[in-house]
Amino acid sequence: MATLHLNKVFNSFEEFEQAQEKYENENFMVWVRGRSTSVEHANALLRSKGRTDLFDEKLKYRYVNFSCKLGVLPNQEKRIGTGKGDRPRQESHKIGCPAFLYLSAKGRNQLFIKEFVPEHNHECDERVFNQLPEKRDLTSDAQEKVKLLFEGGVKPSVVRNILRGLTGSVTARDLANYRARWNKEKHGGLSEEERLATVLQNLKEADDGASIFIGTDDEENLKYVFFQTSGMRKNVAQYGRVILLDHSHKVNKNRMPVCVLMVMDGEGNGRAAGYAFVANEQLVTVADVLSSFRQSIGEDVAMGVKTIVIDKDPSEIGAIQEVFPDVHIQLCIFHVGRTLKEKSSKETTEVKEIVDELKYVRTDARFKALCSQLEKAASVDFYEYMKENWLDCPQAWSFRDKQHSINLGNTTTNRVENHNSKIKMILNSKSTLADAVEGLLNIFTNKEEDVYFRETTASFKVAYLTTAISDPIVNAMLNDLTRFASDLLINELQKVPSDEEIVEYEGSTSECGCPHFMSYDLPCRHIFQCRRMQGEKPYHLGEIAPMFRKKRLCDVAIAPGLVKKKILPVTVPKTSREKYNAANDTCRLISSLLAECGSAQFHERSLVLKELFKLWAEGKEVVLLEKPKVLDMPCKDTSVNPGENTQPKVTSQAQHTAQETEMEHIKISDSTPDENAKQNETPQAQHTSQETEENGIPVIVLDSDDELCDTEVRDVYIKVEEDDFDTPKTPATPSTDIGLEFSDFILTHDGASEDGGANRLSELVLAMDNDNESSGSNTKEKEVPLHSDTATPRKHFEHILNTS
Repeated sequence: MATLHLNKVFNSFEEFEQAQEKYENENFMVWVRGRSTSVEHANALLRSKGRTDLFDEKLKYRYVNFSCKLGVLPNQEKRIGTGKGDRPRQESHKIGCPAFLYLSAKGRNQLFIKEFVPEHNHECDERVFNQLPEKRDLTSDAQEKVKLLFEGGVKPSVVRNILRGLTGSVTARDLANYRARWNKEKHGGLSEEERLATVLQNLKEADDGASIFIGTDDEENLKYVFFQTSGMRKNVAQYGRVILLDHSHKVNKNRMPVCVLMVMDGEGNGRAAGYAFVANEQLVTVADVLSSFRQSIGEDVAMGVKTIVIDKDPSEIGAIQEVFPDVHIQLCIFHVGRTLKEKSSKETTEVKEIVDELKYVRTDARFKALCSQLEKAASVDFYEYMKENWLDCPQAWSFRDKQHSINLGNTTTNRVENHNSKIKMILNSKSTLADAVEGLLNIFTNKEEDVYFRETTASFKVAYLTTAISDPIVNAMLNDLTRFASDLLINELQKVPSDEEIVEYEGSTSECGCPHFMSYDLPCRHIFQCRRMQGEKPYHLGEIAPMFRKKRLCDVAIAPGLVKKKILPVTVPKTSREKYNAANDTCRLISSLLAECGSAQFHERSLVLKELFKLWAEGKEVVLLEKPKVLDMPCKDTSVNPGENTQPKVTSQAQHTAQETEMEHIKISDSTPDENAKQNETPQAQHTSQETEENGIPVIVLDSDDELCDTEVRDVYIKVEEDDFDTPKTPATPSTDIGLEFSDFILTHDGASEDGGANRLSELVLAMDNDNESSGSNTKEKEVPLHSDTATPRKHFEHILNTS
C-alpha cells in the first residue's frame, strides 16, 4: 500500500514527515510546503475564546498543503520589465504540475490527508530527482565538516571529492552558495573596509603592545599598512642583528604586495619581525615602511641592526640607505647568481667561469685579477654592464665583501622565501586585506607556538653524543647552546687548521678574520687551535651571544605576541539599527525593574538615568562605582557623636584628582525614607574610609566588619571623565596607546598602473588623536593603536566601492 493516500491518519507531524520522505524516494518527486496554520496559532485563538480543548503540540500544523516541486506556474507577466536587465533570460522549473496534498487535523490529536492528487504532468525520473536542490542539500553534520575544510583553505575541488564519497553529488555552485552564506554570517554583514578596521582593532585589543601604522598620500589614498605584534618586536630585540627583507605578490584581491621582515633565531629558524601591505614598491613607500619598523622597535634596538639581506632591488637598497644608513646591505647570492647567469648566457664559457668565480672570491687581489681577465674575455656590452651594475656595486654581493659584516650564515633570502611559500598556502589573489592580515597573524601564532613547545621541551632535556669517548667540552657545548650553535662549534672544534691558515686569517685567541667568525660571531677552528697552543681552555660560555644559548625552563615564557584573536560573535550589533534594538532591549529590562520599585526609590533611580543621559549627551564618559555602606548598629567602642559627619572624606590626592575630572555623586538607597530616618536615630556604628586607586580611577572604600553588617545601603557613584580631546596630548610612541577612529575607509580597484599595477584604498579618512607627519616624504604616517574607550566614529562607514 502507498505510504501516502487519501484519508491516511498520522498521530504526529513527525510520523507524517517519515512517510512523506519515503513516498518522495519511492516516486522520485519532492513535496513543497505551501499555505499552513500552525497549532500554536490555532491554540492561541482558542485560548482567546476561553476554550480549553486545544490541539496537541505534536501535530505542529492545524492544516498545511503541499504541492509538487514542479507545481505552481510562475507569474511571468509580473516579472516583465523588472530587474536591471543584466540577466534578462530567466528559467523556472515550475511547469504547473497538479500533484497536491492537503493535510488537516482530525480532532485534537491526529492528522489526516484530506485531499490528495498523486498524478503528475511530467515524468518522475530518478536522474532529475537526484539533481533537485532539496536532494543536494547537505546534512548539518556534513555542512560543519565542509565549513571546517573551507576555513582550513582546502580547495573546492578537493572538498567535492571528499563529499562525493560521503553524501553523493554536489555541484560547484552548491559549494559557492554555502561558502557565501557562511562568509556573510562570519563577517556579520560588514564591508571589506569595516572588516579590515575590525581586524586591526581586534589585534590592538588582543595585544596592547602591537604597533599599527597607516600611511596615506596627499589624496588620502592608502599607501601602506604596517603592523607588528609585541612578539614580533621581541624577536627583533633578541635576534635583530640581521634582518631579512622581501616582498611577496598575489596575496590579496587588491594586488597589494606584502613586505615581509624576518630575523633568524638561535636555532637557525626564521621568525617574523613585521609585515606591511604596500600599494607599490617604490623607494618612498619602502622607506616609509622601514621608518615605521624603526619607530616600532625603538632606537636602541634599531642601533643594534648590523646587516640587512635582500635581493638586488634598487628601491629596497635606496630605502635601507635612507632609514638605516649605518647598516651593511648584503645581496642574496641566489638572486645574484640567477641574474648573472641570465645576462651572461650569450657569453663564452670562459666568461661564465670568471663571473661565477667572482661571486665566491674572498681576497681583494684575486677579485681585481678576475676583473682584468673579464675585461679581456667578455664583450664590450657585457663588460660595461658588469662594471656599471656589479664590479663597482657598493652592496655586498661577493664573498670578498660579505665576510666583513655579520650575516649569521644568511647568504641568501631562503628563509624569508620559505616563509612566503607558507603565506601563499593560505592566501591568494582572491583574499581580502582583512583575510590577509588574519592569515599572517595565524602563521605567526602557529610559529610562536612551535617555538614555545621546542624551547620548553629542550629546557629540561640533557643532550649527549653516542660516541665511545665523551669529551667534556663537547658535552658542555651540547647542554649550554642551542642545537644550531652547538653543531657549528663542535664542527669547528674538531677541525685542526694549519699554521699557515691561522696566519692567513690573522687568528688569535679572541679574534679571527675567517668567514665563520665574521659571519656568526662565534669561535672558529683557528681560535680554538690558538687557545690549545697556549694551554687555554678552548670554550668559554661567556663569549657566546645570548641568542645562541639554550634557554632554561625558568626563561621560557609564552611570547606576548601569541595573539589570541578576539572574534566578535555574529550576534554583536554592527549597524545602527542593530545597536538600537540591542539598547532598546536593555532599556526594557530597566523599565521592568523600575516598575517594581517603591515611589521614592523609583524617583531616585530615575534621576540617575536622567543624569546618565545628560552626561552621555555632553560627550562625557561615565563609570559607575558601587560602594557598600555599613549601617549604624550597636558595637563595642564604635560610638560617635550625633552631630558628627559620618560620610567618608576624600583625601587631598582625591581632591586634586577631582580638579582634573568632574565627579558627580548620586546616592541610591534600597531603604525607604522611614527606614533611613530610623537608622539615623541610632548612629552607634563607626566606620572609617580610605582612598584607593583602581585602573587609574580614584575609588572611595569604607572599612567595615562583616559581623557589624545587618543590611547594606548600596551607593552608586557616577564618575564623569572629561573628553580626552579637550586635554592636550603628548606625542605617542609605538608602545603608547593612542586613539584612532575610522570614519571613511573605501576600497577601490585601480587595475594596472605604471607603478606595478597596485590597487589603492581610496578615500581613507582617519580621525586620530595624534597625527604625525613623516619627514622626508609627502606621506602621512600614523600609528594606529585602535583601542580607545573614548573613540567615537564621526559617521558610519559608507558602503560605496569607488572604481577609478
